[in-house]
Amino acid sequence: MDNKAKNILLKAYWGSGGWKDGIISEDDRMYAMQQGAMFAPSQYSHDETIENTRRLCIEIDLNHVVSAFLYSLSTRALEYRSALGSYIYSRSIPDHRCTDKTYCNICGFNELENNSLKRTWDVYNFERYKWGGVRHDHLSYAMFDLIQFKKLPLVTPSDKDIELFKEIIKIAKDIQSGGPRDFEKMISSIIPSNKAEREMILSILGICSILETPEHKGFLDKFVPMFYRDPPAVGKANDWHYPISWWKAHNGVNESALNEVFGNFLS
Repeated sequence: MDNKAKNILLKAYWGSGGWKDGIISEDDRMYAMQQGAMFAPSQYSHDETIENTRRLCIEIDLNHVVSAFLYSLSTRALEYRSALGSYIYSRSIPDHRCTDKTYCNICGFNELENNSLKRTWDVYNFERYKWGGVRHDHLSYAMFDLIQFKKLPLVTPSDKDIELFKEIIKIAKDIQSGGPRDFEKMISSIIPSNKAEREMILSILGICSILETPEHKGFLDKFVPMFYRDPPAVGKANDWHYPISWWKAHNGVNESALNEVFGNFLS
């Protein structure tokens, strides 16, 4: 994808006032589609999506998505950041069938939500490039994310990337009080990023079970059904994803999960 196509995608859905409706000229849309930035409308059923994500997790090497995540820290190439969360989530999904015609209360697959987005994959791709993903624990996004990851060249993180990640983990271990927002603010000075991008970094580490609580686990070892992912009861809307939404400073870092996911890069 060239910069022109990327800019068409980003400007279609975001402006100075926030979200936009995605309406662009037909010429721009055709160009973006030719470059792989936008897509023809595409919908998969619940069972097809599960089958595809399972296949993709077999075809994709964990070390490749970890390398990509680390590589994104200094480069800010956010399309490389997203796949780790989608991969760990997808790998944990058990065999199951959707008992409702529109909504699965196990994995959260929502047929109505998919159909309400006329160009679902365009929105998903925008989120990948804008923030490093948002819906890593949405089955349809995870499938799309992994499909697109397979198209990217493999990358290798630099020494700087490794050091940045180590600094993030050190802060997680040393922080004395507070929750994810306090953590997010503490890493703002060490990585090139905005608030939304840092939120997604912490969200992905939560999905990987590195930032979790004893009662609210990530997805590294076991799938957490949708009906167990309620956000904490707080005085204002909680805009953090599960399980980082529950994490507090005293929970620290799950060393076992850290070593399982990132161990090959931290020695």
